[in-house]
Amino acid sequence: MSEDIAHICTFLARLVACRSCSSDLKTEDNSNRELIEYASALLQSWGYRCTLDEIQADKWNLYADLDPTLPVGLLLSGHSDTVPAEISKWQHDPFKLSADEDRLYGLGACDMKGALACFLTTAQTVARIAQSKELKRSLSLLFTCEEETSMAGARAFAGSSARFAPLCIIGEPTSLVPVVGHKGYAARSLTLSGHSGHSSNPQAGLNALSGLADAILALERLAQCWQSQRDEAYSVPYATLNLGMVAGGSCINQICAQAKLDFEMRPLARCSENELNHIILQALAPVAARGFRLDLTVPYADIPALKQNSGAGVTLLTALSGRTPIKVNYCTEGSLLLAQASEVVIIGPGDIAKAHQPDEYVGKKELAAYSALLDALCARMLF
Repeated sequence: MSEDIAHICTFLARLVACRSCSSDLKTEDNSNRELIEYASALLQSWGYRCTLDEIQADKWNLYADLDPTLPVGLLLSGHSDTVPAEISKWQHDPFKLSADEDRLYGLGACDMKGALACFLTTAQTVARIAQSKELKRSLSLLFTCEEETSMAGARAFAGSSARFAPLCIIGEPTSLVPVVGHKGYAARSLTLSGHSGHSSNPQAGLNALSGLADAILALERLAQCWQSQRDEAYSVPYATLNLGMVAGGSCINQICAQAKLDFEMRPLARCSENELNHIILQALAPVAARGFRLDLTVPYADIPALKQNSGAGVTLLTALSGRTPIKVNYCTEGSLLLAQASEVVIIGPGDIAKAHQPDEYVGKKELAAYSALLDALCARMLF
């Protein structure tokens, strides 16, 4: 086992042991402070200047900079949180790194503490080389909070006065394939209100479930219209709309006065929250014309699609990885962090299909390959 892999495994074991789950359920939610303080202590011992920011109650971002007197040459970014573990479905202890041949098991090993361990290894290597070789541009690192819920950490950093980077690498699991674009994410809650009455005379009221049925058909027609606007770089080459949850009614012998529909969209284009709301309400206008009151709310702030013009950073990473860049249907912090970098590339070890699964794992060979890729990137961009 190489020295780098030994370091990566040591760092990953400690990161996995830090319970940093993010969840809207308070019983499943943890602070990420232990992880952030562990990473900060390591980075400071290697000479990095570290800033810890509490983004919300006991949820922290870490920003580290090797030499603040130099321009930033590269930003390595990753989220410190995981989804909760369904412990009963795990054969391994999710909070203790375990190995089985090439695989390393642990909660977040794939998404994305494996990448964070590689970042720490690279940061240590760059700091060591900088002691004997002139550093022309600084290496910076960002560990964010709440990516798995509100993306509050990335949002806060995007609006901060942090130093601008020519290239940001986000270590999400991509099987080491560069990702240069992704769809956006927008969730909506629609409440339809009619008026109640006794079920013996359905015409005496305005049944919200009937309105909900029409609303669902209207939204499905809208989704079909979106299919004409395509980007063949995606495996699903158009914007999508998914109906997620419905609720309504209080008893079977009463006209339903109110019903609720929760749905989400994956837009191709960057559009504002207000613009998207206007499109949705326009599609639902026939439902409103029946006399229903429509209340459209936004449970989570929209995440824009990642759209960018590829430049020198993407070209270099394409050459170093030997892989053709792609676009993906899922969403990342990339579109938010584009506010702090000229280019953003999502690339990391592990398969996205293994993320958020029991017995999540990442391969040691893939971690070693990723570490070597980061070292080569740093050699070209920092020295």
